[in-house]
Amino acid sequence: MEQVKTVIKFDGKKLRNHKMDVSYLAPSLLALSEVFKKANKQFNGENSSLQILVEANIEKNCFELQISFVQTVWENISNLIKNPELTTIKQLLEWILIGTTLGTATGLSLFKLIGKLKNKEIDKTTIKENSDEVQIKIKGDNNTMNISKPVFYLYSNKDIRKKAIETQQPLKEEGYDTLEFYDKKIGIYHKIEKKDVPDDIQQCPDLIQTEILVSKIETTIRIKKPDYEGNSKWTIVYEGLKQVEIADKEWLKKFQTNKIDVPPNSTLKVKIKKSTPIDSEGIPIDNPNYQIIKIHKVILPETQKDLF
Repeated sequence: MEQVKTVIKFDGKKLRNHKMDVSYLAPSLLALSEVFKKANKQFNGENSSLQILVEANIEKNCFELQISFVQTVWENISNLIKNPELTTIKQLLEWILIGTTLGTATGLSLFKLIGKLKNKEIDKTTIKENSDEVQIKIKGDNNTMNISKPVFYLYSNKDIRKKAIETQQPLKEEGYDTLEFYDKKIGIYHKIEKKDVPDDIQQCPDLIQTEILVSKIETTIRIKKPDYEGNSKWTIVYEGLKQVEIADKEWLKKFQTNKIDVPPNSTLKVKIKKSTPIDSEGIPIDNPNYQIIKIHKVILPETQKDLF
């Protein structure tokens, strides 16, 4: 059994006496409970169950409740070994409320994403190859944001998204201004203001996943601008000028340590991976991405011998 705790805090003029209308509170807490239970089922199936417990906290001049999320893991009777792929309640809390780390930055949680996408129109949604990230491009302002795949899957579940919005609905009432989720040790990790709350799920656009059409091509290219150190993209001549990543790291290391000579006007016999974003009808919607996944041979200018 695993347990994590968070504090949910409603604040506003009508909450100064530590009292809150149960007709607003009860639906909000039930909706939050459903968000976590549905998320647990989405990722763990019937391998675990969740119990959500509430404890009152009236020390401050607002309305607070401490929420405990208790996860029970059902063990396999035949070997009593827990499923190693089980999503923990700590992970669910990060994906739903806190946010997850993407590289050196903190990604958006489900609740934060809902606020960011309120009344926005999505240009495209791309699941990055060989990555845990999904990129969302907002139409109009050319703004992009990255989220983790679990947050993408949670947001794409309309039942979960709807319940997350219902959790925030007390802020639509007069005298209810903010909703905070925080931990007494690390502080506030998400604060929702009245202006951030959607009226309903219709104000939060669907994320339609862009498909990637992948093709692998054996061809010959000419080098325009190599990178002699690091992992920057090279400029090559292939159906015009292209920026490409050299994914053949073994060959790249030999080149950058002068074990392979590639003089001017050389060409390379390579295998290229071409990834093209397409819509549901198979029509390209963005420029393709090129990656050289294997370099077979350096073809020297006519005055020199081929180098293998």
